[in-house]
Amino acid sequence: MLSVVLMLLILEGLSSALLLPMEYSDWASGRKSRVVAEDKHVQYDADLGWSHIPGTKIKNMYGEGRDLTINARGFRDHREIVNLKEDEYRLIFLGDSFTLGFGVGDQHTIGMQLEGLGRGVRTLNLGQGGYGIDQAFLWYQRDALAIETDWVIFQFIGPDFLRTAQDRFVSGYHKPLFVVEDGALTLTNVPVPERLKPGSELIHPGAKARYFRSKIALTRLLDRMLGRQAGEQSALKDQYARGVEISCLIFKEMQKISAAQNKKVLFVYIPTLWDFERRNSEIGQMCAEAVDGFCRKNNLPFYNLLPEVAALAEDERIALYLGAENHLGEAGTRYVAEKLDEVLMNMDPQYRLLVNAR
Repeated sequence: MLSVVLMLLILEGLSSALLLPMEYSDWASGRKSRVVAEDKHVQYDADLGWSHIPGTKIKNMYGEGRDLTINARGFRDHREIVNLKEDEYRLIFLGDSFTLGFGVGDQHTIGMQLEGLGRGVRTLNLGQGGYGIDQAFLWYQRDALAIETDWVIFQFIGPDFLRTAQDRFVSGYHKPLFVVEDGALTLTNVPVPERLKPGSELIHPGAKARYFRSKIALTRLLDRMLGRQAGEQSALKDQYARGVEISCLIFKEMQKISAAQNKKVLFVYIPTLWDFERRNSEIGQMCAEAVDGFCRKNNLPFYNLLPEVAALAEDERIALYLGAENHLGEAGTRYVAEKLDEVLMNMDPQYRLLVNAR
C-alpha cells in the first residue's frame, strides 16, 4: 500500500513538473503587448509615453455617428481653445479613457454632457486612453497649466492606481514612473523609451518569480502554515497600494499648483463595472477609502461616486456602461455630468450664481 502511495506522489510531482511550462506559456501569452483602439489617434511621446495626434478626425470611431475629434492642441474637441470671455466659466477635465469618452461621440463625453445641461459653461477634455494618474498630471503640467480655467476636474478609476505604479501599458508603450523617496516624488523612466512591438512580453522578472513560487506546493504549504499571503493577488494589492501612495502625493501637488493660480480642483473617483466584480471589489474599495482618508486629512476636495453607483439597482447600474467594453455609455456620461453639476452647485457659489442666472 505504501509503495502505491509513493508511486502516486512521484507521478503527481512529475505531472506537475510537465504541466508547469505549458501553464506558464498560457499565463505569459496574456501578458504580451497588443494593438489597442487608441493606436488610431495616438503617437509616441517622450514625456508621457503616448499622446493624441493633433488634428485627428475619425468618423464613426466608436460606431455610427460616434466620431472622435482631436483639436490642434491635442485635446479631444472639435473646437479650438480661445481666451476666456469675461462671463465664461470654464472647466478642464483631466483623466483616462473615461474622461476621454471612449465609446461615445464627441458630443457625449462627460464634459460635453455638462455643457449640455445649459449652465453656460465651457469644458476642455484632457482625457487619454490608458493613462495613469501620473500621466494625466504630467500632461496637465506640460500642456494646460497656462490655460485659464475656474476648475480642474481630475477624474480617475480604480485601475488607474495600478497603471500609476507601473512603467508600461498593455499596448507596449512605456510611461514615466514616479517613485516615492523620503515622502517626496521623484520622476523616473524619462525620456520614455520607444514603444515595444506588438506581441512583446510585458512581464517583469519579479512577476515571473512570483508565478513559479505560487505553483510550488511546498511554498504554498509554508505560506499557509505561517499565515502569509502569497501569489499574484497579494502582489497586485501591493502594487495598487503603491499606486495610491504615489497618486495621493500627486493630488497634494495638484492642489498646490492650482491654488497658486487661483484655480479650484476636484478629485473624482468614477466606478466601473470592474469595481463590482467579486475579485476586484475589495481592491477598488481599498483604493477609494485610502484616497478619501488622505484627502480628508489634507483638506483636498474629493468626490467618490462609488457608493452612489453601488446603491443603484443592478439593471440601472449596468445601463450606465457599454457592456463588455466596461466604459460609460451616453447614459453613464450623462449620469456623471449631472452628479458633478450637483457637487459644483454645493461647492462653488460662483457656479451656483451662474446656474441661477440662466
